[in-house]
Amino acid sequence: MPLTKRRHAYTYGDYLQLEADVPAARHEFVDGDISAMAGGSELHSALIAAVSGELYAQLRGTRCGLRESNLRVHIRATGNAFYPDAVVVCGEAEVIHEIRGGDSLVNPGVIVEVLSPSTEEYDRTAKFEDDYRFIPSLREYVLVSQDEPLIEVRARDEFGNWSSREYRAGEKARLATMDAALDVDLIYREAKKNVRVAT
Repeated sequence: MPLTKRRHAYTYGDYLQLEADVPAARHEFVDGDISAMAGGSELHSALIAAVSGELYAQLRGTRCGLRESNLRVHIRATGNAFYPDAVVVCGEAEVIHEIRGGDSLVNPGVIVEVLSPSTEEYDRTAKFEDDYRFIPSLREYVLVSQDEPLIEVRARDEFGNWSSREYRAGEKARLATMDAALDVDLIYREAKKNVRVAT
């Protein structure tokens, strides 16, 4: 299906120049719009760390490796670019060493997004429907809720069809791409164990 693009003021080159000019901040590029990424909550950060720690431990010695949120993912089919919370690459990473603005990964096998109140709807819908699903290498999209112990795994089969399964307390979210699992109870217990509760 052909992708239609809207015309906006910025090119991808403009975006990379901004990334180079302001290295202390990260930006996402969507259909010609450049958006600065806001900082997340303490719990959001703790959940990213808990998920990443579990994946890192399970991927040791395998053909798959973890990348954290400082590596940009560029979607060739749409021209857009994002900074997912975590990415898994299986096999050799295909990275574009941009002339300016850092590196861009184009072949993630798994993308993990920890949801926040301001981005949850976008992460669940348009970011996936309009961009992530057009990455040929992507096999699983993992959505980690911030509001409750819930991990959703969207998986693509060999025919290109996507299915979704939710995992809740007492369950382990299975990631077939790299034969790993995320224990829901463990992830949320570790993430919340020393997070300050707002009063």
